[in-house]
Amino acid sequence: MTAITICCGALAIVVAAVPLRRYRAQLIDQGRFTSHLIMLTLVSTWLVLGMLALMLCWGFMLQLLGVFEDIQTSLYFAMISFTTVGYGDVIPPANWRILAGFISVDGFLLFGLNTAFVFEILRRMRGDQSAHHVGE
Repeated sequence: MTAITICCGALAIVVAAVPLRRYRAQLIDQGRFTSHLIMLTLVSTWLVLGMLALMLCWGFMLQLLGVFEDIQTSLYFAMISFTTVGYGDVIPPANWRILAGFISVDGFLLFGLNTAFVFEILRRMRGDQSAHHVGE
């Protein structure tokens, strides 16, 4: 499941990079604050929706495996683990506890990938011409 979600998260970044390549000139134009704001908002929203989909996948997997009795608890546990918040108010049965670590590592890696991608976009918006183009 971790490999699948990391591939899906990377795919979401690749999909987000497509319009960025298309509007490369506007990205590096320093005088386009509104365009930059819209671009960052759209990209961030896309990435957040992608992360939500991955958390839902983990939740449905937990439910399918019978780790928790109801879907609400499965989704809640997946989201809390994926975001590495880990309140500890919901604990899986002993034979499933190690899965929480995998969910957390998965979320940690995907949040890192998304953060790196957004920072690369911001760097391009500042006009740093020395790097490769976003998405290439």
